[in-house]
Amino acid sequence: KRLLSLGMLVFASYTVSVAQLRIVSIGNSISQGKNELKFDGKYEWSYRPWLFDKLTSDGFNVDMVGYNSYFFGESEGNMMTVKFPTVAGKPFDPNSEAYYGINSNGFLNGDNSSGWTGSPLPKFSDRINDPTKGYTPDFALIHMGTNDKDSLPADVAITKTNIRGIVSVLRAKNPKVVILLAKLITGWKMINPEIDGLASELNTAQSPVLVVDMATGFKNDPGASGTMTYDWVHPNELGQKFMMRKWYDVIKANLNDNLKPTIPTQLAASEITNTSVKLTWSPSIDNYGLKSYDVYANNLFVASSKLPSLTATQLASGTNYTFKVVAKDLGGNASDSVTVTAKTSGVTGLTDADMLNDINVYPSVTIGLVTIVGAEGNDINVSDLSGRKVLSLGKASNDTMVADLGLLPDGMYLLQIRNSGQQITRRIVLAR
Repeated sequence: KRLLSLGMLVFASYTVSVAQLRIVSIGNSISQGKNELKFDGKYEWSYRPWLFDKLTSDGFNVDMVGYNSYFFGESEGNMMTVKFPTVAGKPFDPNSEAYYGINSNGFLNGDNSSGWTGSPLPKFSDRINDPTKGYTPDFALIHMGTNDKDSLPADVAITKTNIRGIVSVLRAKNPKVVILLAKLITGWKMINPEIDGLASELNTAQSPVLVVDMATGFKNDPGASGTMTYDWVHPNELGQKFMMRKWYDVIKANLNDNLKPTIPTQLAASEITNTSVKLTWSPSIDNYGLKSYDVYANNLFVASSKLPSLTATQLASGTNYTFKVVAKDLGGNASDSVTVTAKTSGVTGLTDADMLNDINVYPSVTIGLVTIVGAEGNDINVSDLSGRKVLSLGKASNDTMVADLGLLPDGMYLLQIRNSGQQITRRIVLAR
């Protein structure tokens, strides 16, 4: 067996195919948090709201699962719902398996305290299978052992046994659950040196155990610059976000999502101008969530959009385009494409009038010869002042053309240079 750790970047070959990314946070007060204003003007929210915020903002369809749906709040009693800001139109999902003051034995085997839910806490196997609150996690984030005794090796052995029991319960509910096992932010706890070995023992190809090192880089001393705690143990906002990032990086690196999003539908082009076309389509669906939609014009990448609409700009006027939209998910999978055709208004490319206006004709008074510069490929005719064609010079075969008007009688003539329906006229006086 190979240990899957944050530092080793070894990924298991497994796939979770669900409508939502279901995450259970397992732990004590460090993971539960407290919905109470602290002396720094912020809240001891724990990493959980920040993790929900980050995953949701990135496009994941997140379901935070667990038996406990409350934060602990001293000022309003134990049953206090979270007031974390709404994220991307979604209120924070507070469900977890985190309980203020619990140890690993009470978590696994139940606890007589009624402070968390209003009645004694059932054992873990009953909580996860409760007909009203039960759940099936895809990822289990375990930060457990801070409240356990560890004065003797036998104490650490009990913590390890309880963690094994927690993993066993999780796997009984979901044999493919991914276990993220943390080294505690309280780095002095004796369980921390045992985590690597315990993860290696528990790791399987079907249900990987990933070590997340929360201890390294975490600053506990509340008197030190850059401290991450209020009291050596409970994270302040800096510590909460430190933990969030550690969990997030491992979750995202180990999704191994192999399912592509559904194809975008009903792609339509509207609000067409000389240089832009607005595109709209019906949203795609993905098992975890969408990252973006990539838009192409004639197979050239235009831009990405998080919304099911985009205005393609800087297009050529009077040009036919085939627009293509592809949905991308967070695992890097791409949907099948949908296409629509549209033509920008105006004449093709650089307008004919612009091209003709660059043509130079001289001299304006001549005894017979006129030089025309820049008219290659254009039709050239000479008309009298009534507009009647009196001489056809044909198409200019090169960039500089010398026209001989010597066969015409003296007088004023109109030199007409035409290209694709556009025309410029120059007055020429023939005087010998």
